Amino acid sequence: RFTPASHPLLYRILNRKQRTGFVVDQPMLNVYKTLIEEKSQIFQHNNKLLSKQERAGLSIEAHAVLKTAEYIDQNEFYHSYDFDFRGRIYPCSGFLHEQGADHAKSLIRLAEKTPLGEDGYSWLLFAAATLWGADKLPINDRIDYAEDHLSDWLDYAFSPLSNRGWIDADKPWSFLSVIKEILKVR
Repeated sequence: RFTPASHPLLYRILNRKQRTGFVVDQPMLNVYKTLIEEKSQIFQHNNKLLSKQERAGLSIEAHAVLKTAEYIDQNEFYHSYDFDFRGRIYPCSGFLHEQGADHAKSLIRLAEKTPLGEDGYSWLLFAAATLWGADKLPINDRIDYAEDHLSDWLDYAFSPLSNRGWIDADKPWSFLSVIKEILKVR
């Protein structure tokens, strides 16, 4: 049982998270919406072991994420959080949060922008390589891997609807989101 008196640090963290604003990434939302309208395979699970009902559930989730993002539009929004019995923090809201499905996470950004800093660009490259599938490589090797593939990846970011190679990533939506960020700072 957690109380503010018994675990003040946990409650400070929880309250700070609840004061963290998010916004919908409109360019990512445009890609997302277009691919849903096209009934793209990106929304069809390629695991043949899924039942028809499970595949339908994934489709319903994808549409719920879209409707939520469209409803929020360009407004800043916040999440309510709760603890589980171990003290782990989870968002109470459904669909469009930082612990959600890959496609949902890719649609949100922190409302308060911060500079990349000295190593920020390298961490973007690291994230891109990790999301692509090079997650077993050491840190510096992932950064090198990203640099070696960056020209192809930036083509995906520049025209994600016509150049859909990004769909081959392990986490395609988050990957596209990161490479679009890399494109902004190059």
